[in-house]
Amino acid sequence: YKAYEGVLTALNQVYFIKVQKKTDDNMLIITNPPESGQKKKVKKIENYKIEPDLIYPLIRGRDIKKWYIDFKERYIILPHDKEGNPIPHHIMKTKYPYTYQYFYQFFNDLINRSGGFLKQKMAPYKKYPFDKAEKMTVPFYYVMNNVKASLSPYKVVWKEITGSFACAVVKPIDEKPVVPDHKLMLVKAESPDEAYYIAGVLNSVIVRSIIESYTCVMERDTHILDFIKVPKFDPNNNLHKKIAELSKKAHELAKCIYSNNKPDYCKNIDAKEELKKVEDEIDLAVAELYGISKEELEGFRELMNILSGK
Repeated sequence: YKAYEGVLTALNQVYFIKVQKKTDDNMLIITNPPESGQKKKVKKIENYKIEPDLIYPLIRGRDIKKWYIDFKERYIILPHDKEGNPIPHHIMKTKYPYTYQYFYQFFNDLINRSGGFLKQKMAPYKKYPFDKAEKMTVPFYYVMNNVKASLSPYKVVWKEITGSFACAVVKPIDEKPVVPDHKLMLVKAESPDEAYYIAGVLNSVIVRSIIESYTCVMERDTHILDFIKVPKFDPNNNLHKKIAELSKKAHELAKCIYSNNKPDYCKNIDAKEELKKVEDEIDLAVAELYGISKEELEGFRELMNILSGK
C-alpha cells in the first residue's frame, strides 16, 4: 500500500466552509468562518449561494481518534475533478458559475499564497493579463497534493502530528467522499472491508510499537507504509476477513466511547472493556498474519508499554 498526504489549500479560510442550509433549487448557502490559528485574514462571506457539486465533507487532524472519526459539519470546496485535475476556468464559469465567482472574490489572496511550488504556479497571474496567464499555468484556485487519492470513497487516515499513532476508517457521508486536509495521511481502499483490514493491521500493537520505536510525534507521515509492509487485502483470505470484521467491531465500539449521539447497541455494555477484548483479538490475528508467536506478541506489548510510559 502507498500513503498520501491530504489536500493542501495553502489558504484554508477560503476553501473550508460551513453549510448553512440547502435551498429549494438544491443549491447550498455557505459561509467561510475564521479558521483557528490562521495567519492571514480574508474577507468573510455570509449567506453565499453556491452549487453543491464541488463541496465535500472535510476532516482534519483534530477529528481523528483510534477507530473513530469525529465529523464536525465542516466542508471543503474542492475545484478539481474526480481524477484530481483542476477544473479549467472556462468549465468553472459555465458549469459552476457561483463557485467560480466565489473563488474570484479571493483572486488576489489566492495568487499570493505561500509555498515554493504554489508560488511558482501562481507567478504568471502577477506578471501577465489574466487571459494570457491562464493559458500558461494552472487555475488560480488550484490546490496541491494528491487530490485523486483524497477523493477515494474509502480510506484509512492518521494524523501527521500525534502523541500516539492511531488510525481510523473513513467512509462517504451522504454519498460523497470525505476529504482529509494535509495534516492527515491516507491510504486508499477499494472497499469498506479492505479499509477495515488496513486499519486493523495498522492499529495493532505490533505495528504501533514499531511506529513508536522509530518516529517522533512530528513525523507520523507517509513513510510509515514504506517500513510497514501490509499484505494486500484478499477478500477470499479468511484471516484477512477476520481482521476486517474485528476492526469493524472496534470502530462500532469506539462510537460508544466517543460519539455524542451514541447508537442503541451501546446500551448495557462496557464499551471500553469490550474494545480492549476486540483489540486483543486483533493483535492475535495480526501476529498470525506476520508469523509472530504468542510469546513474541507479548514482547511487542511490553515494548509498547515502555514506549508509552506505562
